[in-house]
Amino acid sequence: MIIKNRHFSRSRKVTKILTLSLLATISLAGCKSPVDITYPPIISATNGDTVIVRGTTVDPDKTTAISVNGTNASSVNGWVNWEVSVSLATGINKLTVETVDTSGKTNSSSASVQIERVNTFLVDAAIGALDSVNNRMLLVDTDLDAIIAVDLTTGDQSILSSPSVPDSVNPLNRPISIAIDTPNNRALVLDQHNYAVIAVNLSTGARTVLSNASIPDGTNRLISPADIVIDNATNRALVADTGSDAVVAVNLTTGQRTVLSNNNTPNADNPFGHIYSIALDTSRNRALVVDLLNKNIVAVNLSTGVRSQFSDFNGSTPDTSFSYPQGIAVDAANDRALIIDHNQKVVIAMDLTTGEHSLISAAGSAEVFTYVRDIILDADNNRVLIPDTVLDAVVAIDLGTGKNQIISHSLLGFDNSFGAYFGGVALDKDNNRLLVSDDGSNSIIAVDRKTGKRSVVSDNTGISATSPTYLAVVNSVIMDEANQRALVLERSASRTSVQTMDLKTGERTILSNNNTPNTDTPFKNLEDIAIDSANNRALLVASDQPVVYGINLTTGARTILSDNSTPNANTPFGNIINAITIDTANNRAFVVDETNDAILTVDLTTGERNLFWEFSTPTVYEKPAGITLDSANNRVLLTVPGLDALMAIDLTTTAQTFVSNSTIPDASNILDVPGKIALDNENNQAYVMDNELGLIAIDLKTGRRVVMSR
Repeated sequence: MIIKNRHFSRSRKVTKILTLSLLATISLAGCKSPVDITYPPIISATNGDTVIVRGTTVDPDKTTAISVNGTNASSVNGWVNWEVSVSLATGINKLTVETVDTSGKTNSSSASVQIERVNTFLVDAAIGALDSVNNRMLLVDTDLDAIIAVDLTTGDQSILSSPSVPDSVNPLNRPISIAIDTPNNRALVLDQHNYAVIAVNLSTGARTVLSNASIPDGTNRLISPADIVIDNATNRALVADTGSDAVVAVNLTTGQRTVLSNNNTPNADNPFGHIYSIALDTSRNRALVVDLLNKNIVAVNLSTGVRSQFSDFNGSTPDTSFSYPQGIAVDAANDRALIIDHNQKVVIAMDLTTGEHSLISAAGSAEVFTYVRDIILDADNNRVLIPDTVLDAVVAIDLGTGKNQIISHSLLGFDNSFGAYFGGVALDKDNNRLLVSDDGSNSIIAVDRKTGKRSVVSDNTGISATSPTYLAVVNSVIMDEANQRALVLERSASRTSVQTMDLKTGERTILSNNNTPNTDTPFKNLEDIAIDSANNRALLVASDQPVVYGINLTTGARTILSDNSTPNANTPFGNIINAITIDTANNRAFVVDETNDAILTVDLTTGERNLFWEFSTPTVYEKPAGITLDSANNRVLLTVPGLDALMAIDLTTTAQTFVSNSTIPDASNILDVPGKIALDNENNQAYVMDNELGLIAIDLKTGRRVVMSR
């Protein structure tokens, strides 16, 4: 599980988060009435079946008609601005604008963008099973509470079963593992929150309860089921139950549960410590169980439940020793077990006779994997399939060569993928790109707005871990346009700093830390930063101390602009203030008070605080996360993860409206854990970093969302 936000413990995803590999071009040559597409971006993806295409016309007086892929656009201001809703086919869609001028001449390629329509995005699909009869892999997605099918030939993804597919009967609630019961045309899914084994029909996706706390009775209830495997020879499934440290047998017909092995059954010898995953070695009449606490692989006799230690975590070399083994699969044809190591990001083979270890995936697998927990054998193709919950993709490893291949496909690509958590996003207009602070990879990644390609601008390459400029917890990035640089926040306890970053070379230097330029006014746990160019300073907020700091942009000197005693104790901050934006025209900053679900204003001269806005009925789930000033529309924009929403607060009336949420304008590409925001005034859109979906472009006119990079 990936913890994506300190208030949200949702697995992650997020968030594959990926390089765009195909290029779209805009061609305006020879067009008497050229147009620009302002939304969607040149390359994007969506799980919706339509998209609103919006644009402008350079010479509207000479334009009489505009269409996109044959669908007529409309305009309310004589083609100065125009828009049209276009239907999308599954796969890659090229959207091409056709214009007609006053002389009747048609330009059939005035501008174009590409958008990929997918049936569903993988969000937190860590565990899977091979459904070879249907040439697909089934993945349990704990964030979507769904079973996702991935076609092994095309890589296409579709929902087999979810809370609304095919209906709402027996909905899954945190599915954690899956096994295929081919003779009964079903998958058996472990449901962690329902303490149940749910049968999912492989044809329809319909769900029935095979076994839970009351079905067939309350005997030997599952406490915290972790993994499941089918033992067809004895008409049962075996469940590794972490909560009871037991291997529990579940009858495939009745759902009756019996304990095959626990620390008292059949005896107390070789007790389990913390069991996690299980696989069958049928030729030796045993199950192999990964025990994380005791750091060994335990063999469990399938007839008696007797336990014996088969192999410990130590290999003959460091790279064949287990660090944090997770998934296990038995490759009977080669008399070995295959184990994925979460920490080392490698596949290790374990001889089923001797228990000796050998490395399978030495050929660069660590460069591909980012967050892995399961391994599935595809014996017919001599490979293993490994779901990656950061790439949100399925990686195949050839067992003969060790070669890696991503079998999922995406217009957004997989190069220079994002890590597991994003601190912030900034628009670098001069270089036509977005800068993303990626805490998962401790780097700043650029997303080119013209090509969609991702590239690493700045990371820890060549920097010692003891250096002040080393990035350990990179939390935010912002453009300092006046000085033609970016500022990067490092918030780790031992090296809290504000660093400058050269936009061409990525080189970083310390602008301010607790020793630079001096030791006055120390800070820590920095959350967000805003540029107050009129006063030649940056303003910062921190998560564990209610303070707004000022940092001189020339010297790095630190001052306190406002805290709960400066300039006075009126309208105090709560314990956590986590986002800030500047309203220069009104000489104030807006500060998100996460503790109180509120926004406060801070006078840029005096530090005086005033309540600007608060939720009328705050709950623990609302917690605003990011804020930016949208002065053109006289409002601030606010991301609220608990509501999966982008909200607007009117600067004059403080009226609250939803710009984009799970129903506005529709349910496509719903925000999951939205964080920091970058505003693109020119195209009237916002870029939001979402720790599940990735980099989202939101049309501020319609609220439409598309995925720009994952």
